[in-house]
Amino acid sequence: GIDFPEGTPSYVSAESLGEYIQKYASEYGVCDMPCRFGAEVIQVEPLSPEVDTGWRVTWRTEDGTASEEFDAVAVANGHYNKPYAPEVAGERRWLEADASRRIVHSQQYHVPEEFAGKVVMIVGARSSGVDIARELHGVAAGIYVLDKKCSEVQVDAVCCWVPDGCALRADGRLEIVSKEHDPNPHSHPHPELVPGLEVDTIVLATGYEFDFPFLSAEALGMRWGRFVTPLYQHIVHATKPTLAFIGIPLMVPCPIPLFEVQSRFLAMEWGLPARRTTHERESWVLSRERAVEPRSQDLHYMGAKASAWGYMRELMGMCELQPGVFEDWCARMEVVEAVYCDRVAKRPSLPWEDDWYRRCEYTVDWKNRSWTVKLPEDKIE
Repeated sequence: GIDFPEGTPSYVSAESLGEYIQKYASEYGVCDMPCRFGAEVIQVEPLSPEVDTGWRVTWRTEDGTASEEFDAVAVANGHYNKPYAPEVAGERRWLEADASRRIVHSQQYHVPEEFAGKVVMIVGARSSGVDIARELHGVAAGIYVLDKKCSEVQVDAVCCWVPDGCALRADGRLEIVSKEHDPNPHSHPHPELVPGLEVDTIVLATGYEFDFPFLSAEALGMRWGRFVTPLYQHIVHATKPTLAFIGIPLMVPCPIPLFEVQSRFLAMEWGLPARRTTHERESWVLSRERAVEPRSQDLHYMGAKASAWGYMRELMGMCELQPGVFEDWCARMEVVEAVYCDRVAKRPSLPWEDDWYRRCEYTVDWKNRSWTVKLPEDKIE
């Protein structure tokens, strides 16, 4: 990989990240390859339904459609296009009581001013949900954040952190019907009323579904939605190994290093024949599915703890690298992991607390495998 230019803020802007990706493509000669920009892939189909012999890819541009055959296909279309929009408990009666009420997904959120004076309920308290709550603080008239990790109601001046087991009443008030999500809010005769104003807007910070409109799930023996299967190591199709996916894992602490490792692993899988048998790949998928039962949506969940780092080390260890390459990479990733863990330790636990950790600036000495952090001035004791 390559590093960001010296002086880049530790919390990079979208513009800086875009420049980095362009530099990355230039550094590795991506733009010198026969790329087709501005092409929308509309179909990827196997040349044979029985044998893994190759693929026909059809795409569309301003000039029309075209097809070409390839030995292998790597799908890297991301998974932030199709919002996951679960029904909130009490949602139907809440909507029926007032036609002015609305539900939006965080994908549709742009600026806090759109919600000025509104009472907003944010469903989900991961990065997007908490960021939106902080931006709405001082703009919205009231904010509720529904979080499955919340065990009891906690209230700030305008923000209320509430358990996931809440339901909306027709009048817009929230009531706690269970400690966990309950699809039948009427089953509890004396629900606890959450303090606060009547909700008039819902923002779903509930993530996304995987979506591959150019693939046929039936023809490929696949299932996708909140997870994708059958993928060996979250990458290679178990029975059609010349079809692969980059970037499937969720809640990844450092996406770019993970993409690099997955790509290196895939290049090794495709470059050396018969590295894994179909039985080995299918057995890995089955073991992974059993490990997360009954929560299939956690099939690709990595999280900020050991699983993501361990996964990357496992993949790199499976690549046939030159002597010393794996050791150097591990040493580098130990620094990356340490910096990330320091950042996590500084992150506030409540959605209205100051996210001062984003103003920290990290400096890394890759040669000596060390790092330092400069705190914001108002946090220096």
